[in-house]
Amino acid sequence: MEEEESEDELVDTQAHGGGRVWNTTTYKRDRAPDQYELARDTENLFFHTQVQEDAFYGHLVHKVVFKHQRIDWYYMAEYDVMSGLVPRFETLGLRDFLEHKCDWNDTVIRQFYATVEVDMINETLFWMTGKRRYEATFREFATVNELDYDFIITHSHDITDEATLGINDIIRFYEPTRTGIHGVFEKSIGLRHHPAVILKIARTTILPKSGFKDGFVSSSAAAASDRFLFLH
Repeated sequence: MEEEESEDELVDTQAHGGGRVWNTTTYKRDRAPDQYELARDTENLFFHTQVQEDAFYGHLVHKVVFKHQRIDWYYMAEYDVMSGLVPRFETLGLRDFLEHKCDWNDTVIRQFYATVEVDMINETLFWMTGKRRYEATFREFATVNELDYDFIITHSHDITDEATLGINDIIRFYEPTRTGIHGVFEKSIGLRHHPAVILKIARTTILPKSGFKDGFVSSSAAAASDRFLFLH
């Protein structure tokens, strides 16, 4: 029992001050091999390889973990101006996920990203929490996060493969000139009400602010016969 409890303890974020210096090329190179297919080369039992340990202490331990927010759809539905927006998120398969309350531990999240491996062929994830190694299928992972996996498989789009919207398509997300509301192309300033709300919801849930926080990229991915904005 004592051994099980020790396996569940959290990583000491102050225990190691080092970590290798990576650039984009070397990070991709060192993380490319499946770390669990390699021999263990670290004495730190919270990680399987030195690469994972260095990813945690040299990079992820310094990153901000944004507070998880949830959406109260019932409150939003009380307002006529929002009535058409709520079912749109349900059509996208995101309603349950966005109203799901999660009190994630920041250290657990950082360790997850430092140790996770994704097997796309067998649709399985592997990661470490504490000193234990876990695995889950994509379906299992989606289920615990209140996501409809069958819907995702059937209706999802890879936005990297989608054509970028033209300027005439993007303009319709902004208030028309006749309103006198100033808009800035590919910025949140001057967006119509629903696109502005979608942006705010995304920024506090699935796509928290990071880097170019006021901008978005656009995609022609169709959802319920409509086009949506995708953010950086």
